[in-house]
Amino acid sequence: MSSERAAESTSEQVFLALRDEIMQGEMPPGSRHSIYTLADRLGVSRTPVREAVLRLADINLVTIERNRGVVVRRISLADMEAAFEMRFLVEGGAVSYLAASGSPDISPELAPHTVRMREALEVEDVSAFVAADRAWHDALVAVLANPWMQAQIQNLRFATPPPPERTRPPRVRLGDILDEHAAITDAIAAGDRQAAVAAMGTHLRKTARSLVPHADRTDLSDEWPTTLARHYCA
Repeated sequence: MSSERAAESTSEQVFLALRDEIMQGEMPPGSRHSIYTLADRLGVSRTPVREAVLRLADINLVTIERNRGVVVRRISLADMEAAFEMRFLVEGGAVSYLAASGSPDISPELAPHTVRMREALEVEDVSAFVAADRAWHDALVAVLANPWMQAQIQNLRFATPPPPERTRPPRVRLGDILDEHAAITDAIAAGDRQAAVAAMGTHLRKTARSLVPHADRTDLSDEWPTTLARHYCA
């Protein structure tokens, strides 16, 4: 491996490690970190850390303050609203296309993830349920074989990290998610474009609402989620 490729590999590893720590709450919102301490903790030089931090800033996970280090961003309601609007445009468009194009039944691609969600629900393993839910959405978009769309969905998730374990959705909401996924799948299989878009809109709107308590509410509008809901099908 060339030195240049090795450097790229190290930078990628640092990026993934820091991204996962932020998404899992190990680097909490508002916490401040220096390039030096991050490099020491990860056992790497400062260069790959700087490169990784720039990438984290590009996807709005951190802000870089000159001479003050790196701060993990607080997820605001505006961030969440924008992210879910974009998710609806991307995923709503995906299900609309799949339903209208006469695509074959996509259940086989989604079934393994649905099974994992049901199994996780039975034992009340919320972390496993969330992972399977994300895999379900990834599999849905993957049917289109569009890497740009898949990358966009991944980036949008960074604006809506899962809430802390102790405050995650109750069992009844997880059961609803399974039903919402089934409605989306059935509408696509039936070739019902309008129903597919409506089902995806309902699912994303309810998911957005369930995450509101975990966002920074300093910019909470009295109209939200009504404003957001106008972009989604009821």
